[in-house]
Amino acid sequence: MEDIHEIAEVCQRAARAGGKVLLDWAERFTVREKGPADLVTEADLAAEQVVRQTIADTFPLDRFIGEESADSATVETILNESTSCVWVVDPLDGTTNYAHRNPFYACSVAAVRGGQILAGVVYQPVTDDCYVAVRGQGAALNGKRLRASSISAVHSALVAVSLPPKIRRNAAVVQQFLSILEQAQAIRRTGSAALNMCYVASGRLDAYWAMSTSAWDIAAGALLVTEAGGTVSDVHGGPFDLSRPHPLAAATPELRDALGLLLRA
Repeated sequence: MEDIHEIAEVCQRAARAGGKVLLDWAERFTVREKGPADLVTEADLAAEQVVRQTIADTFPLDRFIGEESADSATVETILNESTSCVWVVDPLDGTTNYAHRNPFYACSVAAVRGGQILAGVVYQPVTDDCYVAVRGQGAALNGKRLRASSISAVHSALVAVSLPPKIRRNAAVVQQFLSILEQAQAIRRTGSAALNMCYVASGRLDAYWAMSTSAWDIAAGALLVTEAGGTVSDVHGGPFDLSRPHPLAAATPELRDALGLLLRA
């Protein structure tokens, strides 16, 4: 069975390698023979290939779930593998930001075994910020220990949200958003689920709510939040399930519960 420290090191190497590819491809956005969407897709694929190879160099038999190329079995089945690690990767989280040269994007890598997230890394290439979490051993940003905020009241909270694309104004999720907007100190919609989770872990945000994410968006971030003393649950009030992620991440249980009541009202 793999050593958790070695797993964490591979997470870091892979995330940094993927981030370097993204920076290299970003320079090509000045070339106009292809549209931005084509370049972003190629950058995403190139980054995933490098991440995957970096992992395979050390753990060639482990399984892999990535946004651009997942194994054929269902995500839920793969994530509950108990014998070996499953690597859950989003090579480019924040695609629209990346296409617009907005620096709020990241490469996210996590290792999961038996449904438990063992280690996770989120790397923001433009700032060279590397968020690292190891199960039971805390979370850090560039080697400095992270701690979630102590905010417990919604009216004092800075809350990030992720909404589905092209939603109708009368959709239930819009009403949920408005209920938080009316109560929270302020709302942010940043475009990167992984970095939102990192910001909750670091105290830069107090909570994050999302209705349309995938396992690879938030696997690393979920561990970062919990290892920094925060909490992650399902938005509907149940325990967090990586295979069906609708996360509500919060700095404190009190804030999580208060936001949950607003969302389920």
